Amino acid sequence: MKKNTIPFTVTHLENGYTREHGLLHLLKETIRIEFEQIDPATGLAKSGIREIELSFDEIETLAIHKGWFSAQVIVETKSLKTLEGMPGAQQGRCVLKVKRSDTKAAERTISSARVRLSEFRLKYLDDD
Repeated sequence: MKKNTIPFTVTHLENGYTREHGLLHLLKETIRIEFEQIDPATGLAKSGIREIELSFDEIETLAIHKGWFSAQVIVETKSLKTLEGMPGAQQGRCVLKVKRSDTKAAERTISSARVRLSEFRLKYLDDD
């Protein structure tokens, strides 16, 4: 069974230093991003779990970039409003850091998501 979930972190400045831990889920025609704010000093959750659901028609691009020690999943949307409330999101773009140990699974998941995204777009081109 294929795993269609990617664990990630987002580190950013918001009144100092904050970090979110979360999961990106690939669903049939959507991507769900769940996250919670973690206190970097204690490692304890500072907020409840929040969720953003992105329909494929809201996604502009989806990519993964591998580095030496980690990877980054980059989600770009067609509207700023789509990522409203997502920590660290700027100009309709969010960068999710993936641990090295999760990189292979993340590559497979993003590859599958890109195929589904292409099929979704082709389906709606045929309808026009």
